[in-house]
Amino acid sequence: LKEHDTVQKAYQIALENTPAGGTLLNFYIWGSRLFGNADHLSDWDFLAVVSEYEQVPQNVLMVDDIDIAFYDVVHLQELIHLHVPWTIIFTNYPDVGVIIENHKFDFVLSWRKLKKAIGTNQDINIRQAKGFWRDENYRKAKKRVFVVLQMINWCLQMVDKGELYDVWEANYLFKVVVDISQDSWDQYKTVFEPIRQELNDKLGSHIKYFLDFESSLDTTDVAVIKFINERGLNALFTELSIDIKKKGNLVHLIST
Repeated sequence: LKEHDTVQKAYQIALENTPAGGTLLNFYIWGSRLFGNADHLSDWDFLAVVSEYEQVPQNVLMVDDIDIAFYDVVHLQELIHLHVPWTIIFTNYPDVGVIIENHKFDFVLSWRKLKKAIGTNQDINIRQAKGFWRDENYRKAKKRVFVVLQMINWCLQMVDKGELYDVWEANYLFKVVVDISQDSWDQYKTVFEPIRQELNDKLGSHIKYFLDFESSLDTTDVAVIKFINERGLNALFTELSIDIKKKGNLVHLIST
């Protein structure tokens, strides 16, 4: 994928359009080409991280079938800090999509931020999907719904393992929610809403159990909180010895 002529062309375009005084720090393959869901209509999407860039809402440069989104490094770091779900990938970007990566982003998992961010992300994307459907752009609407499910999956990975370990894990849902035909938005909702609800219930239960557990700890247990944030819930039981009798809420955690 990295050696494709389009990738090399996009990289040169990004270099040529990096603002004066700025530096192209990171350059990534993005979108359906990276995630393996591209078809004959798909553009080539890329994301450029630059310094000294004045961030603007319309930050996508389009040249032929190449779309390059430019992000100022400070602005993108703030989005990561806020746990905007699609930015989670920059904590552990898959090598197949990395063209250059000279800047590493900081990330400390906050369960409260994650809970708020994934809720906001879903509201925005479902609203956009409904708008695309109303405009009869059905495939774009369905792909937006897939992004919603994909982002919940990414958040679940962060909660379970403390890292995003497989950006392709949710791809089995692509055919379920995209490669289908439905007559109306309400009919289509009967397909994706049960899936979304199941994923949300799983994510919500993990976050609730952790927050309940956190509230039961005293100040001497901050190391436990740090451990879970960095390594995920599963590691709590496989790698850390804790007195279950003293930490009653762990009984509920183990049952999940």
